[in-house]
Amino acid sequence: MPTISNRFISIAFPVIVAGTVILLTAYVAVQQDIRQSSNDPQIAMAEDAAAALSAGSVPASVVSRDIIDASQSLSPFVMVFDDHGLALESSARMGDALPKPPAGIFQYVAMNGEDRVTWQTPSGLRFAAVVTQWKAASSTGFVLVARSIRESELRVSRLGWLMFAGWAVMVVGTMVVVGFSQMVGKRE
Repeated sequence: MPTISNRFISIAFPVIVAGTVILLTAYVAVQQDIRQSSNDPQIAMAEDAAAALSAGSVPASVVSRDIIDASQSLSPFVMVFDDHGLALESSARMGDALPKPPAGIFQYVAMNGEDRVTWQTPSGLRFAAVVTQWKAASSTGFVLVARSIRESELRVSRLGWLMFAGWAVMVVGTMVVVGFSQMVGKRE
C-alpha cells in the first residue's frame, strides 16, 4: 500500500507541473503581445514616412519640428537617414546628441526592407524601433521610428508578479487539497 507521501506526490506533482506549464505559457503569450503591440504606432509612422519620401517628399516634411528628449519622453520620434546611415532629420535628441541607432541595422534593412527591434542604448534605455527603407528617384535612405518601452516593461513586470502569485496559490492550494483528501481518505 503506498504511503501518504508517495500518493501525495503522485497526485500533487502532475497537477503542479501542468499548472506551471499553463501559467508559463500564458505569461509568454501575454508578454509577447505587450511587446509586439509596442511597435504598432511606429509601424504606421515608418511606412507613411517611407512612402512620402519615396514619392519625392523632403526629409524635413516627415519629421516633426517639435524635438523631444528621447531619454525622458514616451512619445514616438522619427529619424531619417541617407543610404550611408547619416542622419538627415530627427525629431529626437538624447541630451545634446542624436540617438545612435543599433549597429548593423541599416545593412539588415537594406537587405530585408524592414526591421523591428528592441533597441537598447549604452545607458540602458530601451525602445521599440521600426526601421524601413525608402527609395526615391534621386535618393534612398532609411526611416527609423521609435518610442520608449518603459511602460510596456512595467506592465510585463506586474504581469510576472501576478503570474508568480497565481503560481504560488496554485501550488499551495494543490498541496492543501491533496493533503486534505489524503487525510479524509485515510479516515474512511
